[in-house]
Amino acid sequence: IHTGGCFILLAFGVLSARPSVGLTQYLTMDGVAAKLLRMLLPAIIVSPILLATIELIGFDKGLYNAHLGATLLTSMTIGLLLAVTLYLARYVYQQEHAKRLAECQFQDLFEFAPNAMVVCDSQGNIVRVNAMADELFGYSRGEMCGHPIEIMLPHSMRENHVHIRDAYFKNPRHLTLRDLTAMRKDGTSFPSGITLSPVQSGDDLLLTVSILDFTARKQSEDELRHHANHDPLTGLPTRRLLEDRFNQAIAHARRYERHAALRFCDLDNFKEINDLYGHEGGDLVLIEFARRLRSCVRAEDSVIRFGGDEFVVVLNDLASAKEAGI
Repeated sequence: IHTGGCFILLAFGVLSARPSVGLTQYLTMDGVAAKLLRMLLPAIIVSPILLATIELIGFDKGLYNAHLGATLLTSMTIGLLLAVTLYLARYVYQQEHAKRLAECQFQDLFEFAPNAMVVCDSQGNIVRVNAMADELFGYSRGEMCGHPIEIMLPHSMRENHVHIRDAYFKNPRHLTLRDLTAMRKDGTSFPSGITLSPVQSGDDLLLTVSILDFTARKQSEDELRHHANHDPLTGLPTRRLLEDRFNQAIAHARRYERHAALRFCDLDNFKEINDLYGHEGGDLVLIEFARRLRSCVRAEDSVIRFGGDEFVVVLNDLASAKEAGI
């Protein structure tokens, strides 16, 4: 009787608060009240049976009469359910508070992360971006949300990326990728790297994408590579590129049945120039000689500073060997 009464009261309370939702459906919903209700159900069912058993044993032993037993049973049932309700309410509140705190901390970390952060659902649609992502890709606040994540890629890569994305969601995992190309809203592309982190959110799988802009790093690498292979004084390629340029000239000559030539030049009496005008004067002579030498050859030819006052000219695509002497 007590259990049936408790269920009637619960059903009446649910129907009063949520007329469109039945008791069974309400038990499967999220929220503090639904969680508390699910936890109370075992106590609602078990406590009257347990206390009724105690009452029957006491009545059978002659410890109290039926009226007193019913009063004790009702009082103990109400007290027990009240104590269980208070305990579970406190427990659920602590859990929800911890969850909200974690969500707030995640929101702060997400929003103020130093990297561009994008969250997309399992269909590949963007559901959230931080301010750094909007700034990096040139979109206004919230403009990217609702669009497929492929809007961050060059047009030529989007169709293929859809298949890659679908395959990834079948086997989601933490993944870091580098040497990629991303595209801004204005159509300009830039080198990038990403870190993928799948996160389960209820029934849906979300993907958090951290995006790094490698433009500055690539520029530094290109500058280092240029300095390693070019003379800082004249700007000409050094002997490290001589073999590569000459092999290219030979391969081109063989393919098109043309000729290639290698000319070696140096400056006469350069030591006397250095002695007379110092190294600064000698450097000015080398710079001017390199400029004039480049002006005497074609764009497909290469002028290389071999070392000191020595220069090499690689002549490409010659009709005959005589052209090398012109």
